[in-house]
Order: sequence, then C-alpha cells, then structure tokens
Amino acid sequence: MRACDAERVLIVRLSAIGDVVMALPAAASIKASNPGAQTAWVIDHRLRELVIGHRCIDRVFAVFTDRKARRNPARWRVILRQLRRIAEFSPDVGIDLHGHAKSALPLYFSKAKRKLTLEPKDALSRVLGGRAVRVAASVHRVDAYLEAVREAGFPFRRYSFDLPINDAIRGSVQRWLGDGGWITIHLGGTHRKKLWPLDRFVEVGRQLVERGERLLLVGGAEERCWAERFLERVEARSVVGETGLLELAE
Repeated sequence: MRACDAERVLIVRLSAIGDVVMALPAAASIKASNPGAQTAWVIDHRLRELVIGHRCIDRVFAVFTDRKARRNPARWRVILRQLRRIAEFSPDVGIDLHGHAKSALPLYFSKAKRKLTLEPKDALSRVLGGRAVRVAASVHRVDAYLEAVREAGFPFRRYSFDLPINDAIRGSVQRWLGDGGWITIHLGGTHRKKLWPLDRFVEVGRQLVERGERLLLVGGAEERCWAERFLERVEARSVVGETGLLELAE
C-alpha cells in the first residue's frame, strides 16, 4: 500500500493549545491528498474540544497526559485503557508531531503499520517512533508538521486552521460580548515560569480603563483566584472558568 492510499491515518499531537492549532493543517492536508482517508487524532483530554467535530478529523482519542494524572496510581489503569483503545482504529500510518515519550506511547499502542516521528526528542520516542523526520530549525512549526505529513506520503498542503465552532458557541460569545469593544486579558498559564506578575497586569489594566477601554478577564477555573485579586484593584468583567477553548477562540 502506498502511503497516500492509506485508509486510516493517526495524528499524535497532545498539546499545547498553540501547537495543536498549528497542527490542524496536517489533518487538512491528509484529506486534501486522500479525501477517502479516515483521520484520527490523539490529544490531551483537556484540549479535546479543539478537534472533536473538526471536519477533517473522523475520530478523537482523548488521553490523560498531565503530570498530575501520571503521578496518580489510581489513574494508571485508566491511562492504559485509553492507550489500548487507540489500537481499535487500526491505523495504516501513525504520525507523531509531538516527539516526546508521552506521545511515543500512544503511537506505539496504536500498532500502526508505519510510524513516523517529527524530531524525536528523547530515547523512548527514538526507539518507539519509527522513522524520524528532521527539519531545519528555521522552518516554521506549521511547515514542519506538513513536512512530516509529506514524508508520510501526503504531498498536498492545505493551510487551514478552522476550528469546530458552531452556532451555539457563537451565540454564547454574542451574549457575553454584546456589541463588542472588549479587551480580553488572560492572567494565567500552564507553566509557572511563563506567568507574568499580577501587579503588571494590574498596571496595564488600570491604564486601559483610564483610556476608556472595557476589560474582560478569561481563563480556566483554576485561575479564578487570580481574577478575584485583579478585580479588587481594577474595574473589569470576568468570565474566568465559564468559557471553553472554542468560546475563547471565537
């Protein structure tokens, strides 16, 4: 079987939000190269809404990959069951766009007939990842993902970043924003080292309010304490913990 004739293609890109969005053209390019192909995506369970219902993705496998889950022995059986379930898809080709040990495991458990890994970064991904795909450091991430797809045999490039946003999501955003004109502020982040000090957000927020701008705080439920501290010092509206990723994108 030629790769471009593959009936089932598995993409592994677990996180983060920006990387998942930048990898969406990989799914679109597979469909453009072989419209009859069935495409599945393995993703961190917290980000699954970015790909569920996507027009170029036929099946989604959401798995626990965060450190908190991996360190909890009670979750190990669940994680193993999630990994084993991927084999039900029976992929002809598996493409790991993450290149870490935590993405090599889903690729391995998929039992894909052909495996490719974009820039394997550790020993396990090099051992389990099949053929390594290398790109120059100067290549943009989007093009790096598409190069891995091309190496798998899907040559047509489709730069599509569509998200599965439906009318219900658009309606929710409209109710929150009304006539628009808001400046959104996201106080939190995944990695503590990347967090901006709250005092700096407060200073920027105060200057924006003085200019007559309306501020809208967004973020996950775990960031509500940050939002409360910000609201004590700056006039703003908060929907922290009330929105999903697709509402934020819209």
